[in-house]
Amino acid sequence: MAIELKTHHRYSQAEVESFFGSRGWGVEFVRVSNVDVAEAEEGLAVQCIDGRLGKNKKIKRHGPKLPGGSYSIAALKTGGNVVGFNEAASLLRKLGYRAGTHKYCGFFELWMSGELQAVKHRLELPGGLDHQTWVTMKHKHWEGEHFGIPEEHKEHEEEALIFNPFLGLTSQARKERFGYDHGLIQLLGIPGRSGMRLVAETVEKLSPHRKVEILTK
Repeated sequence: MAIELKTHHRYSQAEVESFFGSRGWGVEFVRVSNVDVAEAEEGLAVQCIDGRLGKNKKIKRHGPKLPGGSYSIAALKTGGNVVGFNEAASLLRKLGYRAGTHKYCGFFELWMSGELQAVKHRLELPGGLDHQTWVTMKHKHWEGEHFGIPEEHKEHEEEALIFNPFLGLTSQARKERFGYDHGLIQLLGIPGRSGMRLVAETVEKLSPHRKVEILTK
């Protein structure tokens, strides 16, 4: 059955074009029919914007994509501590999704080192545990997923960001593209501009490329 292409009522294509253009990005409009997309099915874990996840053969279905997966919700809305991470997982469950992150996450490293100006909350991990150990443990608690990336694929190869405004839809992860689902940010009650600032800054710090492909009907 065909997926109905709906956007959040606050979505403005003109605003997105203006935002990225003002940062010096190349902007291109691409029809959904020309991109490999999938239904972001209920029950799936949220994934990162990271195109390297396309090399993970264990990921057969495609969850919605945000910077760092569920990390971005804690960074922008709920708080970067244990309470904030628990609340982020709870918010995702209310929308029918599960918490998700992955190894070697560039967003997480940038957040941890204080390099992201767009975040609202600092990252405050509990002491005494390696952060990967803590994240893996917490995702078991949330019934979420902590995806792996093979050691040999640690370098980013993405050349553009796929900006998807459509609800319940996501681009399929592939190494040449970052993928971001703006509609989910808006459903979570996070201002769209906050989400755009975060994804743009993340890409700018992980890649030399400045191009966004905005999906349209």
